[in-house]
Order: sequence, then C-alpha cells, then structure tokens
Amino acid sequence: MKKFWKTLMVATLGVFALSSCEDVPAPYDIPGANNGGNGTTSTFYSSTNCSDWSMVAAASGNNPWSQGSSYTQATGYQKWDGAESKTNRMADGYLISPAFSTTTDSTTAYISFQYCVGYANNDAQFADHIKLYVSSQYDSAEGFVAEKWTQLDWKATHTSTNWELETTTVTLPAEFLNKESVNVAFYFTTPDATKSSTFEVKDVKIVAGTPTANSGETPDLPTGLTGDGTLEKPYTVADALAIINAKSNTSDKVYIKGKISAIGIEKNGALTDLPGNSYGNATYFISDDGTTATQLEVFRGYGLGGKKFTSADDIKVGDDVIILGVLKLYNTTPEVDSGSSIVELNGQKAEDNGGDDNGGNDNNQGSTEGISVEGTTVTLTNSALTPGSTTTELDLNTLEYANAQDLDGVSATMSDGTVVTFSIGSGSTTPKFYTATKGVRMYANNSISFASTSKAIAKVVLECDAYNGTDYVGNDTKTATFENKTVTLFNTYGSNSGGVQLRVKTIAITYAD
Repeated sequence: MKKFWKTLMVATLGVFALSSCEDVPAPYDIPGANNGGNGTTSTFYSSTNCSDWSMVAAASGNNPWSQGSSYTQATGYQKWDGAESKTNRMADGYLISPAFSTTTDSTTAYISFQYCVGYANNDAQFADHIKLYVSSQYDSAEGFVAEKWTQLDWKATHTSTNWELETTTVTLPAEFLNKESVNVAFYFTTPDATKSSTFEVKDVKIVAGTPTANSGETPDLPTGLTGDGTLEKPYTVADALAIINAKSNTSDKVYIKGKISAIGIEKNGALTDLPGNSYGNATYFISDDGTTATQLEVFRGYGLGGKKFTSADDIKVGDDVIILGVLKLYNTTPEVDSGSSIVELNGQKAEDNGGDDNGGNDNNQGSTEGISVEGTTVTLTNSALTPGSTTTELDLNTLEYANAQDLDGVSATMSDGTVVTFSIGSGSTTPKFYTATKGVRMYANNSISFASTSKAIAKVVLECDAYNGTDYVGNDTKTATFENKTVTLFNTYGSNSGGVQLRVKTIAITYAD
C-alpha cells in the first residue's frame, strides 16, 4: 500500500524521483562502525525488506521464501499451491541478494541484519537448517552452484514466540572486498515434510568497516546542522535530510520545522483529499522554502497536539509547522515516521489547542487503568459507569473478511448499531483478519475502538487467541481510553513493531444503566 501511494504521489505531484533499488551508498559514516583504513566509509548495500532479492527453490522444488511489507520470511508451513489452509511440506531454497560492489579503502567489512526464528520447537536443529553464504561468481542464469559460494561462520540462535527481532553482524571475508560484483544469500530448509520453524529477516546492510561494541549508541551528528532537534531550536528540513542520510533511521523523537509544500493522504492505496479517512492521519510534505524542490515526507502524521485531522482546512500548503517525530529512511525515501504530531502550526502551540488526544508518536494513548487480563480474556471496564443488563456480542469470524485482509480504517457494525473500527494507529503493520486465528490480529500500536450509537459503554470483553503456549492478549503496556459512548484499546508498545499481538476473536459489550 505504502509503495503504491508513493508511486502515485510521484505521478501526481512530481515530488520525488524514487529509485527502485536500495543499494545506495550512505554519504556519511555508518553509526558505530570502526571504519578501518583512511578511505571514506560506505554502505555497499542496504535493504529494509529484501524486496529486490531473488527467491530460488532448491532440491525439493518447494520454495520456502515469501515477502511481506517489512520483512522476508521462510517456512515450510504455507498455503501450498493456492490451498485455503496451511500445511507442512519439505521445503528448501535460497534468498539471494542483488549484486553490489565492495570497492573501498577499508580493510574490513561486515554484514548486518535483523532476524528471528519462530516455532523453533518444531525443528530442534533449526540452527543447522538456516545458513548464510557469499559469492563473487554468482550467475543467476545457472542458479546456486555450491562450489561458487562460501558459507559464512554464523548460526541462528535467537528464538521467539512473539517475533522479537535480534540484530547480528557477520564479518565479510577479506577476499570479497574490492570486487565489482558480490552477492549474499540466506538458505533455509525444513527437517522433513511434517514440521518447520519460521525464519524472518529484514534490514540487511553490507558495510565497510568493523562493527564496534557501542554500535547501538547514537553516533555523532553530521556537521553543519543549524538546529539541535529541540523545541527551542528545531531541525530544519535540510538538517533532517542530512541526519537521515547519515543514520538511516533513529528511534529518538526530534523537532523539525518547515513549511508545508504538498498534502496527500492514502486510503485503500489511492490519493484522496484531506482528511480522506476515518482514522484521521495525513501524509504531507514540508520543505524549508515551501517549494517541492527539496522536501521531507511526513508519513501518516497527526494534527496539532496529536489530534486527528477532521477537516480539509486543518492544514494547507504554505502553513508553517513544527513537528515532533522520528526521522527514518524507508527504503530510499527519507521521512518522518508514522504517528508524528504537529506541536506548532502558524505560531499556534499545541497547548493552546487543548493538548494531545491521540498520543502521536508517544505510543501512550490513554492509560492502563480499567484493563484486566485473565487467560485469553481481556476486559475493559469504565469505572465511572455501572454495568447494566443490556449486552451485545460479535464474532469476528462471521464477518466474511478474506484471509489476510487489511483492516486499517475498516469498521464493522454490531447488531445494535455499535461500530467497531480497526486502525494501524502509530504502528507500522496494519491490522489483519486471519482464518487461522478466526479473528483480527492487532500489531504494535494498532487500535480497536467501540462507538455506541445509544447507551454509554460500561464494559468490553474480548476473547483472544492462544497458540503454541502464547496467549495473544496484547502487550503488557496496552492502554485504553473511556469516553462515555466510546472505548478505544491501543496495543501500545515502545516501538512500531514487535511485542505481543492482540488477536481478537469475539467481542461482548455491556452498556451502562
């Protein structure tokens, strides 16, 4: 969805000339790298989700690899040959990167990537079934020829029931430096045709230099910045672009000032007018001079004080803004990550507009009060109201959603008129319906709201899914808001991915007397 919208934005606004490849060298030093030698450091190759990698089946003929919006996955447990349900098969295959040059003055280089292994109990020897290779002789026409590849010294060790990602680095052998064409490849196989682990990988980088012990620390900022990222001295758009190019992304929220240069919003993959959706966020662009020549995308941001956009007049081209958000490189596009908020609009400050009712990128909507969990049951209770005898129920499996259907902004109406709405919120993965779950999976910082058309809502009870020993009842940090006739539950988490999914199967609402 997001990639489609970006392409449409280029066509309609002529804003960005986006490259389809991701192997663009970074113009600044790589964070945490001891860059060896006296030459300029570089990233030889970088990919967020391996979308430009080749998936090549091996001996079994069954390709275990598939690609999602933010990662690539390998498993033998799939919907093989278009089947309605998943089954296990013997599967093995390679995920092979595009070729990249390793020309450098550095004497060392390394591969960095994030990964996780799920359902490892299905494959006790999973570490022997996931491998990493490198080659300077790969020819796609002849496929994976073993003698032309070198297996690297790495074993998968991280297992997860909640899909937390682990970052690892592997040294690139010196014989692969200063080559015109190098490829890396992951190999995955299942132990047999009856069981399989699942391997996910993302954010792959091949970098000149040596990773250091402090590679997770914030690196030095590029020189020549005019701001420092505070509200008193926010970054300019030029500053923000320089930081993104230097660091790829950052988990810290910073203040950026600019002038709105273009406005759009995505709904079902199409560009529409603001506000254009039911969940109140907007995608727009800012620049230092108000033109579209050099601008920064603000992806799915919220309005003044983090409030939802409700009118096409909320913002307009030419408005001066200060934004609070996370700077990020999405594939090759620099942006302010989803969930940002405007803290000042044409001189009007957020506190003058009634504060933050949406939470913006703070991922702190509402509070933990009123939420209780017992087994797979999540209960939301408005302590200000007394539950009455009127109730209504909804089984999400009866709504005839397609398997894996994207439900961001989608609403369902209960028998008495109460509306249930699913939203991506400030997360990076949209809520989805899955037949295996018999309900809706809510990911990090997604939300689900319940809006009554008549009586106030005193209590909401959610029955959730359990699988493989995990109760999918959301994160311990989940929060809720209670506003008489409206209750909203946020699967609040400290980042936009990871954590525990909230897999809702049935909903029961009790109204106040």
